[in-house]
Amino acid sequence: MEINSKSVAALKYAANDENLSTQSFEALIKLIFDSFIVDLKVGKLVPKLETKNLDTFDVPKVELKEISASFYTLIAEFARHNFDTVSVSTFLEDTGFSNEKINIFSQFYLVIFFFLIIFFLKLQKEKREIIRLFLSSTTASFPHVVDVNWRLDYIVKENNLERINEPVYLIELKVEKSGETELSKVQFSCTVEQLQDLVFKLKEASKSVERLAQI
Repeated sequence: MEINSKSVAALKYAANDENLSTQSFEALIKLIFDSFIVDLKVGKLVPKLETKNLDTFDVPKVELKEISASFYTLIAEFARHNFDTVSVSTFLEDTGFSNEKINIFSQFYLVIFFFLIIFFLKLQKEKREIIRLFLSSTTASFPHVVDVNWRLDYIVKENNLERINEPVYLIELKVEKSGETELSKVQFSCTVEQLQDLVFKLKEASKSVERLAQI
């Protein structure tokens, strides 16, 4: 991936909890993902982050701008190289991010896959054109979700630990990647609380795309 040393330094800065708390990290990542809009003139997905939204963070604004720019680059590179959540998590872990921050980023990244399922089923023809532009964007070309399977399991205990007695959802997305003939799989597991949080974020994504479709 084409990530320069300046961007890597900004990402490592964000990975350090002493510089950016987990709560602030989640708020910033939400701002970054929410800031993407479709530019109909050029047919691309472009970031439009309002810098005034950074004023609420207890972090130097110059650092936040560097972090935001680095994540925009990172998201574009992930998309360009068809990274799934496993590859994304591995990269972030190698960069020094905690599991909690990795999970936060991955959930927002997964929203991209999920909302395609929702909107390809419900959008009218003219609204689908906006999604087509989204998918064909050179700055963020994500795989197409073509199917999803899920299963509910119940974990009694894990390894040699005491009993857990916790339900867990196993999710499998089947995605079609540009230039590949065979479908790929994106698999992950989540608790009931994590699934509820993901559904909430999907609803937010749904509202965002509906606003885009009204442009």
